[in-house]
This record gives sequence, structure tokens and C-alpha cells, in this order.
Amino acid sequence: MENNKTQWQKRVDTTQYLYSSLVKNLKGDELKTDFFNADNYNFDANQLKLLEYYAEHQEEIVKLFSDNLGQNWTWQRIPVMAQAILIVCYCEVKVLNTPVAVAIDQALITADKYGQIDNKKFINAILDKVLKKI
Repeated sequence: MENNKTQWQKRVDTTQYLYSSLVKNLKGDELKTDFFNADNYNFDANQLKLLEYYAEHQEEIVKLFSDNLGQNWTWQRIPVMAQAILIVCYCEVKVLNTPVAVAIDQALITADKYGQIDNKKFINAILDKVLKKI
């Protein structure tokens, strides 16, 4: 049954899981334990690799995004779903070698469906800044 999921649906599952972990403020080993036991998601090897990378580099990733925000923005001010979309996109490029253009396009599709209406341009601008540096 799990093999029938599209890449986009797997991306959405990962984003939704990450959203819930951000809301719960899970970090490091606590996050790893949680996603390895997240039975309702049935993550595949690539999803687990992405989540594990995030768990191990959480502070570094948040700092990277924080450093690329405008003067009047902080990471905490960004809606949690937008944070999850940004993180999943970054980790896909970094860990799974997803081409930048594909990762950004998929992040914007996810933002259209699950984010707030005005987040799409913001997400695009931040990803463009951050992913150019990879």
C-alpha cells in the first residue's frame, strides 16, 4: 500500500509530520525516537534519511534560514507550516540531492495547498536565497 504513494504525497507526509514535531518542539534524539515510531506515516528510507538529517542539524538549519530573513523577520515569526515546508525543501536538496528547481517547485505546490495564501512568495524568496548557497 505504501508503494502507491507519489513523491509529492511522501513530501506532504514528511512536511505534515515535521509540522507536528515543530509544534511539539521536539529536538535531537527525542525527534529521532518520535519519527522512527510514527507508525501512522510509514516513512520510507529517504523520508527517514531526511528527518534524521534534520534532527542532527536542526540548530544549523534554523540558523541558516534565520540568517537569510529580512531585517524585520525572525524564525519564530514564520508560520509553523511555512517553517516545515522550508525545512523539508532544504533537506531534500541537501540530503536527497533533489534538483533545486524541482525542490522549490514542489515546496510552492505544498505551500499552495497547505500554507497560508501569502506565504508562497515569502517561501520562494527565502528558498531562493538559501539554496543558492548550497
